[in-house]
Amino acid sequence: MEKELRETYKQRILSLKDVSINEYLHFGFNLYKESILKSMEYFKTCMPYPFKQILLNKDFWALYYNKPMEELFIKEFDIKNEEEKKAIGNFIYTFQCDRREFNEQEDKEKLRTEYLNKGFKEFEFLTYLPNELNKDFDKRCFNYYNPLNNLKVLCLFELDKMGLLGSFSQMEEHKGKLIYISGRGLFFMPKKHTKTGQLIRSKFYYKEI
Repeated sequence: MEKELRETYKQRILSLKDVSINEYLHFGFNLYKESILKSMEYFKTCMPYPFKQILLNKDFWALYYNKPMEELFIKEFDIKNEEEKKAIGNFIYTFQCDRREFNEQEDKEKLRTEYLNKGFKEFEFLTYLPNELNKDFDKRCFNYYNPLNNLKVLCLFELDKMGLLGSFSQMEEHKGKLIYISGRGLFFMPKKHTKTGQLIRSKFYYKEI
């Protein structure tokens, strides 16, 4: 993870509603007993101002691991209640995840803008809508996928995908052809492959060549 906090993430932290420490930890722990996910969602909607001050300090993130971060909070605010200590642990875990997801989403948006500016088009993998019938879904797929059939393209695929193209840790460009087979989906056939193709199951970017 990056050592420095991004300015955009600092603004996210500062934008959270201020609440008291007692209320934050008490309510967060009660939700934690019900559902860890509900507790995490609550922690991301508000935050005591003293907590914000610590999260905005780059030295805090230099601790890197959850345990020393928890110990810093427990010592700084003299937390002795065991339930509140558990809430602090969940709070630290929440914002370790939140910061990583925030950065990843921001990076994806920057890449998306870059690709679109280079003339690529965005392809969205279709999924069923609520209560959508099979015949209606098939019709929607045909209308969306069929115009791409036999199109020679330069494609950019998402990260870390396994399959015919192998695995890769960054966006990669691949030349080939898009093939649509009704009832089965849209396939990408890499250049020099004439009989095998990769079934597309996620978003990607393409440009006709």
